[in-house]
Amino acid sequence: MLKLRNEPVSRRLRTRSGNMSEFATALLVFFLFALFPLINLIMFAANCGTVALLTRNAANAAANSSTYGLALTAAQASVTNDLSGGFGKFSKLTAKGGINNSGVDLYVVATPLAGGSSQVFGPNTPPTGTFDTSNFIYEYRASSSFTLQPFVNMSSVPFIGSVPVVGAAVPFSYVAERAVEDVSGLGVGTVANAGGGNPGGPSNPPFMPPGGSSSQSTGVGTSSQ
Repeated sequence: MLKLRNEPVSRRLRTRSGNMSEFATALLVFFLFALFPLINLIMFAANCGTVALLTRNAANAAANSSTYGLALTAAQASVTNDLSGGFGKFSKLTAKGGINNSGVDLYVVATPLAGGSSQVFGPNTPPTGTFDTSNFIYEYRASSSFTLQPFVNMSSVPFIGSVPVVGAAVPFSYVAERAVEDVSGLGVGTVANAGGGNPGGPSNPPFMPPGGSSSQSTGVGTSSQ
């Protein structure tokens, strides 16, 4: 049996207006607390991948250089080229220190073949002395440091504006190492005012004399493998 609605037109209009108002509010909440934070999380992962890529490329560029000075120049040029590319322009990266404020520092790591602690030279300073390739493996270490900005600025949104990744910037570091192709050029050349790294670092980094013993100047940091 067909029933006819005997509802006043004004009441139906008010109901429709209320539904539209609730839908607009729900849509706003969805964008602020679901969609935009999800976009920032996805872009954070993409930015981390970009930093990893440019750090590895910088280490590769340094490893293929014939001297330490050329390695510094190649590492900085590699980072600059990557940041000016598609991924670099799309990402929101802010460099923290590095070679001429590029965001990447260059170290030399000497690892004894017999095992034990490795020595770290640098940053951005050529090692001096004689290099013992019979007892040590020498690698370039590119260490990057960037601040990752949220893709969608949500700093003014209540409750989530101060949450890292979602509404606030996050510091991110990445390290890549590559074997030195030409060890004889490790102590040759440098870049004036390369900057970056630890300002309290040594002016004369350690060297590896023949026989495997090490001579180390004060203040040199070391890392264990």
